[in-house]
Amino acid sequence: MSTFAERLSEVIADSKLTKTKFAEVVGISQPFLSQICSGVKVPSSRTVSDICSKFHVDEIWLRTGDGKMHLDVTRREAVADFLAEILSGGGTPEQIAFISDKTITILALFSYKIQCALTFRHIATTMRIKSVKYAINYAKE
Repeated sequence: MSTFAERLSEVIADSKLTKTKFAEVVGISQPFLSQICSGVKVPSSRTVSDICSKFHVDEIWLRTGDGKMHLDVTRREAVADFLAEILSGGGTPEQIAFISDKTITILALFSYKIQCALTFRHIATTMRIKSVKYAINYAKE
């Protein structure tokens, strides 16, 4: 049976990120990550949860080794995570190279439209306006 440190090293290898980038994504320092991987330190429950949520890893598997490493992720969830990472300025060079400039422009515009729609929905909710369409007309005045 493998140790937590070995399973974490497997997650890092599977992510295809450097330990530095992996630590950055999780929100811990690279030296601390190396200490966890070598078994010197034990991560907090929050760190374990963050690793699992950001890399779609089954928390039970990471903690105990029971089950399989990855959670079943729908295609929609995988695409949403990928786009969120790219649009936030993250992503590996391979991921960024995969997306053309035209696609990035389209995604940025799409993101802006979603942000506007959420803003108008917030205006409608805050002002108790019956529809988002009315909120948009209200905002134009």
